[in-house]
Amino acid sequence: IIYTVITGTILILPFYLQQGKGYSTAISGLLISAGPLGCAIFTPISGKIAKKIGNFATMTLGIIAFTIGIFLMSTLNENSSAVYFAIIFFLFDGSLALFQTPNNASIISLAKPDKRGLASSLLNLSRTMGQTTGAAVIVTAFYFFTGTKSIDKFTSVNTAAGVHNTFLFATGIMVIACIISFKIFIPRIKYRN
Repeated sequence: IIYTVITGTILILPFYLQQGKGYSTAISGLLISAGPLGCAIFTPISGKIAKKIGNFATMTLGIIAFTIGIFLMSTLNENSSAVYFAIIFFLFDGSLALFQTPNNASIISLAKPDKRGLASSLLNLSRTMGQTTGAAVIVTAFYFFTGTKSIDKFTSVNTAAGVHNTFLFATGIMVIACIISFKIFIPRIKYRN
């Protein structure tokens, strides 16, 4: 679910930045780089948190943080500044590390040594399926919410409306992910003294 949301939402950001805000391709790329920077910074922090509170608790925290981040992305509009976008995208994409790092570690560590290659393959398959699904579902929702049939008809107003509503739609998807994580991860959390 997380990879469905992250991939789909990242695909619509260039439309927001270029058609909605009028930024050049270079500026848009620079602003979008705030997300991977956040992920790179939060990845080692995520590993340290997982060592303290465990993988399942960190994954749950990551899903909650990602849900909050995607909701914050829904606050973007035609008047949002470049700095505001960069800060929110930094936090949104950075929160992915709180899920991704312990998720990968727990899947590989729970697999028997002779099954780790298979576990890694299935992890990559699920990630790819999520990304492919996200590209289709989220981008379709974005075009629906812009109310246009062509990119030529994009204005700053309908692009911002499309982004806002698409991120709210994605927030709803992530609420489902939160519920699933509470049912799956919370019973597995081992509290440490």
